[in-house]
Amino acid sequence: PNYSTVIGDLAVCYQRLQRPEEARAKYVEAVELVAKIHGPEHPEYATALSNYACFFADLKLFDEAIVHQERAIRV
Repeated sequence: PNYSTVIGDLAVCYQRLQRPEEARAKYVEAVELVAKIHGPEHPEYATALSNYACFFADLKLFDEAIVHQERAIRV
């Protein structure tokens, strides 16, 4: 897998360990990295945003989840 995928996987690990601050930092890193590598119109960028949205949904922060999921849909 590429580096941004590994960063995203690490975010999931932190999330499952209930370490949301670290998870959030890794999700942000993954989203930014994918945008830098592929651009904000690439399907991988939409996937990274969707994963980030799911993180917020798991925390029951639904308004924030919707913001990122709508961004992903627009890609």
